[in-house]
Amino acid sequence: MKLFRLALILWLASTTMGFTIEPMVIIKSPDEGESHIYGRVSDRKLRWSDKEKKLYALITVDNSLYSSNTDRTEKETVRFYLPGVEYDAAQKLFYVRGKNNEVIPFATTKKELLFDSIKPVRNAVVRVVRTRGRIEVVAEIYKPEDVAAEEAERKSSQTNEWQKLDLNKAIGQ
Repeated sequence: MKLFRLALILWLASTTMGFTIEPMVIIKSPDEGESHIYGRVSDRKLRWSDKEKKLYALITVDNSLYSSNTDRTEKETVRFYLPGVEYDAAQKLFYVRGKNNEVIPFATTKKELLFDSIKPVRNAVVRVVRTRGRIEVVAEIYKPEDVAAEEAERKSSQTNEWQKLDLNKAIGQ
């Protein structure tokens, strides 16, 4: 009986510590890219086209980690359109429209040295998926309160992992 309780408690602890959150908005680029370079994603940038009124993700792949002294380092940059993103120049805010036409922040502009760069907000992420040379880009926006709760849970599980589960109390000793 004690062994069963211990196994149950360990199972519950492992399932509750790793909860995942679902994005409230998913933006999948209709563009697909390919890279013949065997390498890594070395750079990712967001760029706004004033002319087209579109936001693009620029993904650079290079082979610098895998090339030798005799090989030439190669780079390829592929552009991916992120549909549905609008820009409010007055607030320097990139956003998407949610249900009931609500404004959901996606990215902001930040001043860096000589130019402005576009950075996702804290609760947004731009993912680059590479499969055998094929490249896809997916942006996800999460509820800010879900992100804060997950970060707090992760932080507390790292610092108090042994304090959360007192095995002696759990098995009745």
